[in-house]
Amino acid sequence: QNLHNLNHLGTISAHLGVLRLWRLRCLVYIWAIVSYQHVLKAPITNPTVPILPRILLAEDAVAAMNLARVLFDDPDLQIDVVTDGRRALERLNQAPKAFDLVILGYDVPGVSAPECVAFIKQMFRRLPILVLAESLEENQLSELAELGIRQDRVLEKPIEPEAFAAKVKGVLSEEIGSGPHNIVAPIHVQHLSCNPAR
Repeated sequence: QNLHNLNHLGTISAHLGVLRLWRLRCLVYIWAIVSYQHVLKAPITNPTVPILPRILLAEDAVAAMNLARVLFDDPDLQIDVVTDGRRALERLNQAPKAFDLVILGYDVPGVSAPECVAFIKQMFRRLPILVLAESLEENQLSELAELGIRQDRVLEKPIEPEAFAAKVKGVLSEEIGSGPHNIVAPIHVQHLSCNPAR
């Protein structure tokens, strides 16, 4: 009888051992399923994409084509091209925080470059501006200086493509780390006058 009881206890212990093993396996499976679902629900993060400097170029069609070709060849820059001053101001209104540099032809059609500069300076405090002029006359330099454009930010046309690209890169390097452009007020484009017919 005692031997029978011992055999019976041994059988029960064996069954309990199997049950514990299956319980452990079930817990492992449940943990694996929960962990897998957690991974599936985790947000997918994209690799860091560098933010390229963005330039707004406003020039007449022929000059814009020649200048933009130089900048488009640079994979580290984004270029938006418009062919008159009014469109340049409208583009800034549409995306006031998008641009790191504005390049204006002095004789750009539509709104004049000095008037563009005046209104851009009203809208931003530190958005850098380059002005391109056919000739650097003293009255032009004085007018632009009064608007806050330094003399080294006024370039005489025609300009060598390499020199132009180097100047653009230099201005971006100098200005792009100076912080946000401190938007002050929107530009009311409809209130601007146009250049007289040339």
